[in-house]
Amino acid sequence: MRIASVAVAAAMFVLALCSSSHADQIWSDGFESGNFSAWSSASGNWTIVTSALSAHNGIKGADIKGTTNLSGDILSVHLSSVGFQNLEWQYWYKVRDGLELVDADSVFAEWTANGTDWLSLDTYANSLAGGWQFISFALPAAANENSSLGFRFRATLGSSSDRMNFDDFALSGTPIPEPSSLTMMLSFSSFIVCRFVRKRKVPPYAGLFFCFSYTKQTKGCKM
Repeated sequence: MRIASVAVAAAMFVLALCSSSHADQIWSDGFESGNFSAWSSASGNWTIVTSALSAHNGIKGADIKGTTNLSGDILSVHLSSVGFQNLEWQYWYKVRDGLELVDADSVFAEWTANGTDWLSLDTYANSLAGGWQFISFALPAAANENSSLGFRFRATLGSSSDRMNFDDFALSGTPIPEPSSLTMMLSFSSFIVCRFVRKRKVPPYAGLFFCFSYTKQTKGCKM
């Protein structure tokens, strides 16, 4: 029973170390540059507007307004998440003028894991004008360690008054631990268990679960 408790404690120690990494910001843009240089493309009516009403922070924000192309006016960015996992995509948005259901007004938020096939994150439609709203998406595992990651907004608006604003985009994730660091953490935990096994003279198999990595690197905790 005691060896089980020690093994559990060691396992919890490793998990705590592995999960202690804080999220790092991989990419962000608040449009204060006054252009879409941080983005891959901006077609049709997508513009950057200098206005307190169009900006969540600062003085500039992305703006989509007016009748769009039938296939949609697109704002897109292609990014790499190599070296990162547990990705989160977030931004602020505001409906400036109502998106009417009768006109099929919609703005589609989408993402891709391969640069070709686009999947839905959210759809803004049949909405009244309102204030700024924050939204965040925890991306699936397919987004981890991905050099073909992409995001886009596809607007299909039917009248000149239809309008939305976007601002303060960010992609964040936790760094993937280096293999050497993970091995060191496991070895340290194995050392704790192995020392307990030898000191208490319990059957060798009792510490097998954690001792395996320690025996590969040292002569301790022989089975």
